[in-house]
Amino acid sequence: MIHRHLTRAAVAVIVALGGSAALAPPAQADSVSVELHADFDSDGYADAAIGVPSENIGAIQDAGLVHILYGGPDGLGSGGSQTFQQNSPGIDPSIMDDPGPETGDRFGAALAVGDVDGNSIDDLIIGVPGEDRGLTQDSGAIHVLFGHVSGGLTGTGSITLDQELASSLSDADNEPGDQWGAALAVGRVDNDFEAEVFVGAPGEDLSVADAGQVWVLQFGFGDFRFDTFATTQLTQGAGGVAGVQSPGDRFGSALAVGDLGTDAFDDVAIGVPGDEVDAVDNAGSVNVLYGSATGLSTANDQLWNQAAPLPGGPEAGDAFGSALAVGDFNENAANVSGQFPDDLAVGTPGEDAGEGVVYVIYRSGNSLVTTGAQIWSQDTAGISESGNPGDAFGRSLTAGDFNGDNQDDLAIGVPGEDGANSNVGAVNVIYGDRGAALGSANQQFLFGDNLTFGDPAETDDALGTALTNGDYNNNGESDLLITIPGEEVPGSGATSPGALNLVFGKDAFGIFGFGGLDPDDGQFLHQDSPGIADTTEPLDNFGESAR
Repeated sequence: MIHRHLTRAAVAVIVALGGSAALAPPAQADSVSVELHADFDSDGYADAAIGVPSENIGAIQDAGLVHILYGGPDGLGSGGSQTFQQNSPGIDPSIMDDPGPETGDRFGAALAVGDVDGNSIDDLIIGVPGEDRGLTQDSGAIHVLFGHVSGGLTGTGSITLDQELASSLSDADNEPGDQWGAALAVGRVDNDFEAEVFVGAPGEDLSVADAGQVWVLQFGFGDFRFDTFATTQLTQGAGGVAGVQSPGDRFGSALAVGDLGTDAFDDVAIGVPGDEVDAVDNAGSVNVLYGSATGLSTANDQLWNQAAPLPGGPEAGDAFGSALAVGDFNENAANVSGQFPDDLAVGTPGEDAGEGVVYVIYRSGNSLVTTGAQIWSQDTAGISESGNPGDAFGRSLTAGDFNGDNQDDLAIGVPGEDGANSNVGAVNVIYGDRGAALGSANQQFLFGDNLTFGDPAETDDALGTALTNGDYNNNGESDLLITIPGEEVPGSGATSPGALNLVFGKDAFGIFGFGGLDPDDGQFLHQDSPGIADTTEPLDNFGESAR
């Protein structure tokens, strides 16, 4: 993404919304550089965190593991690697009555990156949504690991939190199935120079089961601590947040933070993929709350869905809001602090029996508006392939400048895409038209058989399950990281140990042609790759998450 002041989370028809009959926005509810994305050791090379929540720790099933791959001159891993789990030095879950890894913890199921302690070095937040607090199963937890110059991430000095530890004021204690930590994001939504960590608990029961909740944790500047008295909770239909709680809404299943206005404060988008819309179950919505000098405000809260103000019509199982990404897709003018405001992409992977679509909602003034909004799918003119049931187009999203034109582009995961085999997966990359919105010109379609540095496409690879990006070899061009959790690693003999493809950016725009991502230049990495700790094992599903 372009000049971010905080690291942030197919045959083709653009459906332009607006024009002379532009829709109204939703009712208000009471010098450019490539983004590093994550740099845990402050060496100028982007780094990546890869979640393996299905990893077994000894005999403990699905305890979970996170790999840290440091960028270097030759890409990911060339700057070193690490692994973390709940027995790693300095990571202490014993304060939650937990001696270490447990069956079904799923450490690493969610990841977020940001400068939590204010030292200008990125930190890592690891979600453990299956964590038990004593006998309370799957209540969830998070670990905050801090980055350091040269040394990178360490468990020493890390913070372990669950709902009981995160607030001195709340009576919303741990409950079975809360899944606190299933989604994560980092931002600064006010002017106190301290970071907020957003924690999704989509299984939280409020007035109804699985209504969902988002916690906002306030961290202190430079002291590796947080203010338990400043923790707040966000819930649909409470405290001015738009929407109505319904069973299975799962508010907080996805989170994205970016500057969606022009005031230099971060704003938060909250996915509610199970939201009931016009009496249609699991149609999905997205709440957008805007930051201000005093923090998040519900005065201008927006509720987006396919009933209003966006077209399309809600259908059961659309799951609008399952994935979110922020980026400057139309080359916005700089805001008051010299940053470039963001637009919002919303994944709707259940649309049309699981074919999937992606909405892109653009910013105008100090909020998102419907004017110029787009709907993308594999049936949009100019986009490779055609939509088929089960493709899950939009199951994952990431925004980055892949062709060096100082405007963000959008990569869309299609993990259910069929080729010669079923569910091999793919990624559609849609580029920004210089000074305008995303356009189908120069779009790319990436899958196993045209990424020449990887393994050919195989049944159930699910390439594109998770996406992230950064300049991993520090050459001034953004690269795309694509996970393949179902990959059968050649020579391993294991079923679905998982892998990833890293696709390097090529010639910058305006120098040697269009540029963009180079399917002939990249890396194919897994747990048997040289320099990467651990080994491939059956059903590890390396790459279920990435950041």
